[in-house]
Amino acid sequence: MVTVVGLGCGREDISDGARKALLSGGKVILRTGETPAAQGVKDLGVEFSTLDYIYGISRNFDTLNKKLASAVLEEAKERDVIYCVDGSVSEDVSAQMVMRRAKNVKVYGGVSKADSAFAAAKIFSRNRMSVSAYGWGDIRPSLPLAVYDLDCDLVAGDIKLRLCELFGDEAECYYVHGGKAKKIRLFEADRQKEYDSTSVLVMDEIPLLKRTRFNYDDLVKILNLLRAPNGCPWDRAQTHESIRQNMIEEAYELVDAIDSKDDSKVLEETGDVLMQGAFHSVLGQERGAFSADDVLSAVCSKLIYRHSHIFGKDKATDEASALSVWDKNKQAEKGQKTGSESVCDVPKVLPAVMRAQKVAKRAAKYGYDFKDV
Repeated sequence: MVTVVGLGCGREDISDGARKALLSGGKVILRTGETPAAQGVKDLGVEFSTLDYIYGISRNFDTLNKKLASAVLEEAKERDVIYCVDGSVSEDVSAQMVMRRAKNVKVYGGVSKADSAFAAAKIFSRNRMSVSAYGWGDIRPSLPLAVYDLDCDLVAGDIKLRLCELFGDEAECYYVHGGKAKKIRLFEADRQKEYDSTSVLVMDEIPLLKRTRFNYDDLVKILNLLRAPNGCPWDRAQTHESIRQNMIEEAYELVDAIDSKDDSKVLEETGDVLMQGAFHSVLGQERGAFSADDVLSAVCSKLIYRHSHIFGKDKATDEASALSVWDKNKQAEKGQKTGSESVCDVPKVLPAVMRAQKVAKRAAKYGYDFKDV
């Protein structure tokens, strides 16, 4: 039997159920004995061991968590074990590994590090997100946000850089340490006097007009506001057809920016092209035809399907073979079985010379290559 206990954030946080489990006579193992929460176990006067030694023999935190879980499960082969972790059980990766692998498990969740930090910062929104500083991965965080396990300035610096990229250097946040919250700017996150297991960085929602960094959802939201009854008269009047020319012009302006090798212009014109696509998504949503999520899902599905040499079983060793795989999958996707179907699929609105080149290129793949003409 393995009992997993979340000790919370301080010596007072152990629940009655967890206290009874700790006093039940099983082998008590603390992930670490170096935190305020561990003091709560010491106050009970029970014998315990810690796994602090594993930190020094682990290359990274993935290895650490695996070794911690293995040590607990190995001990559980001989006797009942009570495994104690800081904060909530849901915030500890090693605890989750133990729960997945053990056959007989009981859990006492514990007070969450993130919830305690949100309370200290007086942020009470329901739609909150929390993540360990050591478990960031590829996630894109949303606000309100709590980043816990901010136990040294190096980790705080890494988190600061990630968050500044998303929300801007001057964004307001709270540094929570020892249960007390201090308002700071995001660029100050790695400049605090002290860091330990209780350190958490908390950010509240940022009103749209106070943001300096935005994402695609913000773009769609702005366009929806412009299209609202009290929005911009020009934007409200537009249709797919009325802004058709705009897309062509923006595309040419992007091409011109690329040719000029001016990154600032490429950045601006890429944004304008993206905005045109988002505008059509909003128009489609209003008609009930498709949404921005539908558009993104379609293009992502297309990229995965047509790159079957990356995501599937096809092989491609060079640029030409990769393009061949793409074309094969594109035809299958569109249900094209003949060369004429492929040629006839070339858009009729292309400029004459460009359309002739594209038609000739597709026809050449089926043996109609008139190089001497």
